Amino acid sequence: VAALGGEATTVTDTPGLQDPFDVSVSVLASRTYPAFRQAAIVTELLPPRLLGDYHLTGSTSAAWGRGQPSTSVVWGTSFTQTVTAPATDIDGQPRPSGSRWDAGSDQVKP
Repeated sequence: VAALGGEATTVTDTPGLQDPFDVSVSVLASRTYPAFRQAAIVTELLPPRLLGDYHLTGSTSAAWGRGQPSTSVVWGTSFTQTVTAPATDIDGQPRPSGSRWDAGSDQVKP
């Protein structure tokens, strides 16, 4: 049984992204609605670049060099599937960079 987390896990409050966009959602508790109406969450569809730039900042990013070329996913006791990382990042640039795999959708060029 593989443990989640461990040595391959990085926990940080500074992810090292170019320009992240903070998102927050507030939903009022049901006691504020005497008629117990359903809560509605309203969103707006915006172009991806308007919501921030999620490219890595370089070697200072927590995701730099933290990726793997593949991983095994196990369901129950009898099914295992190997999932390989994509050969290109979100910009169509090849990965890995040399022998380094960055975690996430962006691969920082050497």
